[in-house]
Amino acid sequence: MSADEPVFTVDQIAEASTAMRTALGLRPEHFPLKRMLGMLADEIVQLRQQGWGDAEIAALLSESTGSVVPAEALRG
Repeated sequence: MSADEPVFTVDQIAEASTAMRTALGLRPEHFPLKRMLGMLADEIVQLRQQGWGDAEIAALLSESTGSVVPAEALRG
């Protein structure tokens, strides 16, 4: 990556994906819980390293997604 090369946040990429899917007449992409947790695995590990428990992480995920994420799902 060069110094002049633009960089993008995950939020920007998600916005671009949504815009392209809308332009194509496609519905939003949906991911099952297990896949979503896999996509967030690095962040989950980092939160655990900072002392967060599974219940706290599940509560954060539930609040941020608007869907119930059971703590048990983080265990396997």
